[in-house]
Amino acid sequence: MTNYQFRAIEAINGKILWTRQLPKNTTSGPDSLYLIDGSIYWIADRDVYAFRTSDGGQVWHFQDQNATTFSRQSQLLGVLNGTIYVQLRKDLVALQSANGQKVWTFSLPPLTDIKAIMIGQTIYYGYAIHASNVPPPPHWFTSISQAFYYCSNAIHLFAIKSQSGTLQWQKQYKVTCTR
Repeated sequence: MTNYQFRAIEAINGKILWTRQLPKNTTSGPDSLYLIDGSIYWIADRDVYAFRTSDGGQVWHFQDQNATTFSRQSQLLGVLNGTIYVQLRKDLVALQSANGQKVWTFSLPPLTDIKAIMIGQTIYYGYAIHASNVPPPPHWFTSISQAFYYCSNAIHLFAIKSQSGTLQWQKQYKVTCTR
């Protein structure tokens, strides 16, 4: 992707099959292209676009109207059973992959550095209440035992059911200084 344009290139000979110009005014932050289950998804700040792989034609566009402040946290979490799961700023959103219709929205707390991850059919996120150095999710979530902490912290972890967008469980842990 260059200059808000992406191309499909034939792997065997490098021939350009098609070129797609993306809307330039849709993002004020980072953006990402994902190729999943035969579709191309472009996540740009609070926008999600779906494109066909055959010709680059746009299938649908979704814009999260609730996400009003810039954040570097927009990301695709996964695609499962015809539903695409994305984090758009401080919202977790499930969209029908065929047409972009919203299935559910789950609002995250208004804190910085909250990044969700999807494992199987569950979406996890967490945050630490601290006065020092706790690495942001998802890195510390998967390697919490190896993290190095400089003070006592209250770590809050949450699990959300992907099919319904409801809270499955929430836990709080106390992590003490290691030095």
